[in-house]
Amino acid sequence: MKKILAIAVSAMLAISIPAVAAGLAISSAGTAAISALTEKPETFFRAFLIVALAEALAIYGLIMGILLWLQL
Repeated sequence: MKKILAIAVSAMLAISIPAVAAGLAISSAGTAAISALTEKPETFFRAFLIVALAEALAIYGLIMGILLWLQL
């Protein structure tokens, strides 16, 4: 029973912490990216890349949570 609880808590933390971190990163990087795009439209790819990398953090957390959950 303790093993199941530990895996469930680990899966919950593996999903929630990267999701919150990605949300914070996207909010700050997205704001800066939009500000940069209004001044220099040619920076679109750089701005898009930074926001996409921040979003990938949440996806990696989700994958790790699923892998942990499958251990149950």
